[in-house]
Amino acid sequence: MVVVRRWFSLTTTKLFVVRRIYNVFESIRMKVSDLREKTEDQLVEELSKFKKEAFNLRFQKATGQLENTARVRFVRRSIARISTIITEKAAEAVK
Repeated sequence: MVVVRRWFSLTTTKLFVVRRIYNVFESIRMKVSDLREKTEDQLVEELSKFKKEAFNLRFQKATGQLENTARVRFVRRSIARISTIITEKAAEAVK
């Protein structure tokens, strides 16, 4: 669910767009349970893919070519999510 602090200041169209963008990313968002099933090599590969995308998005933003600004947030959170799972798996292996 999308949390809009000042919902009264948004027009119906803007609110619809915010919800639609959220639903698009919700559908492609990686589930943590799916990530936990992957091997460490697969997670590292996925992490490097997202880091490359983050790098490209930073350049697009700097040159003014970035169209989908919400993608930056999605990629940043995906990197954090995968990094956390890699750390958890490493901690389990030590025990």
